[in-house]
Amino acid sequence: MFTSHRREPRLGSRRSMVLGRGGMGSVYLATQVRLNRPVAIKVLPRALAADPELRERFLRETADEYARIRERHAGREAATVLLPIADARQRHAAIDWDVYTPPVPRRAGVTFDDYPLDELVPYIDWTPFFRTWELAGAYPGILDDPTVGPQARDLLADATTLLERIVTGRLLRAQAVVGLYPANAVGDDVELYADESRGSVVATMRGLRQQFEKPPGRPNLCLADFVAPRESELLDYMGAFAVTAGHGLEALVAEFERAHDDYGAIMAKALADRLAEALAERGSERGKRFVLRCGGTTLSRRFAPTSPVEGLRHARK
Repeated sequence: MFTSHRREPRLGSRRSMVLGRGGMGSVYLATQVRLNRPVAIKVLPRALAADPELRERFLRETADEYARIRERHAGREAATVLLPIADARQRHAAIDWDVYTPPVPRRAGVTFDDYPLDELVPYIDWTPFFRTWELAGAYPGILDDPTVGPQARDLLADATTLLERIVTGRLLRAQAVVGLYPANAVGDDVELYADESRGSVVATMRGLRQQFEKPPGRPNLCLADFVAPRESELLDYMGAFAVTAGHGLEALVAEFERAHDDYGAIMAKALADRLAEALAERGSERGKRFVLRCGGTTLSRRFAPTSPVEGLRHARK
């Protein structure tokens, strides 16, 4: 709790911004040093903080609020019924691999180097961006929210200004690589092989199966359910990709830090994160066309691909 309104509040940062004001003080953006993340802190005016009764009231109300939050989370955990892992595995997705032949990739992979940033902007998902600043709400509705709308609009305006500078100045560099590996499921895991002889395992992707109780007829899914099991003797494949939009970010952040502008530094990191996810969306979209071929058989309607590209299998809850 900060008590002075004559200086900017600090929580390991040199600069902050006002997120909102209330009857007992203002809420500022700051940086939590230990976790290096943005946090919201409430600052009481000196006149209020000097009053023992008001200070005690503030601490008491904060403690009560945290107790209610803990109780809500505990209630949700208590209401969740978890199955033994053996029972959950018995409820796997029922796929008849005898009537499905996985298509063979036409290419082993594709690389995108220095991807055009302006092409990624339309793919940005802004909702997680606002969560970075601890503003709850989905975009674009958050912009009209009666409580956080003004702060959300200010943030978006600042983000748009910096994003335009990043794109036009090519201050960040986006790269991606997409690959398809020969693969088969082994239990809840998926083995990736060095080649189609499948004699050498290069990696094992550990699967996590859903264990919470579901209504009858709904399987407890695991990613491995959608890859042909090794005992089926089918030649299946698994895709993987890696993306980054962080090349150049270190220099951009350093520029803001030299100007003692922690707000700008956090904003740059948040935008790089959004661009990386946008590249994942765009890269996946293009990678499907480059890597997969059309034709072949399809899965049952329940587990059918959600895109027109043959061979893509997406788990549906």
